[in-house]
Amino acid sequence: MSNTFLVISDITREVQRVLHEKMTFCKTINNQFDNMAESGGGKNGGIMRIRTPSKYTVRSGRVMNIQDTTDTSETLTVATQTGCDLGNFTSAQMANSIDDVSNRYIKPAVSVIASDIEKTVLQGVTQDCYMTVGTAGTTPASMTVWGNAQAKLNQQCVDPSDRSVQMSSVAMASMVDA
Repeated sequence: MSNTFLVISDITREVQRVLHEKMTFCKTINNQFDNMAESGGGKNGGIMRIRTPSKYTVRSGRVMNIQDTTDTSETLTVATQTGCDLGNFTSAQMANSIDDVSNRYIKPAVSVIASDIEKTVLQGVTQDCYMTVGTAGTTPASMTVWGNAQAKLNQQCVDPSDRSVQMSSVAMASMVDA
């Protein structure tokens, strides 16, 4: 019986599956963008345009006031690449099943990458967050903070399906008593 070796496409698919599973915050981000990434804009140093939501005003009275709809976008420069480089694998190791390779090598490496990506994104997002409740860096001691956050999101007409909460395990544990 001959060996069956994993090919790069098997490993790539497994890395993508595990990375998607490990991302918690990044999965909550609206990821609608145009096809610039498909035409080379997503490469290192490339530029990607990210669509922004349309904004409208409300009229008062019976007279119709037609508003133009203009698609707008923000420009994002893809300037960094991260990775986790693993050593060479022997043919015996590559003959293992994808599940074995995933558990032994892919999951630990992708966990580190996912953590780094989420840290980078969260650092950038929190610096631009101007609508806050509670005290930054302090774990809420009551549900009042969550109620205030919900009220603020409601006031800004944030779609309930676009809301999520990110907490550390320590914060989660302390909120159980609250």
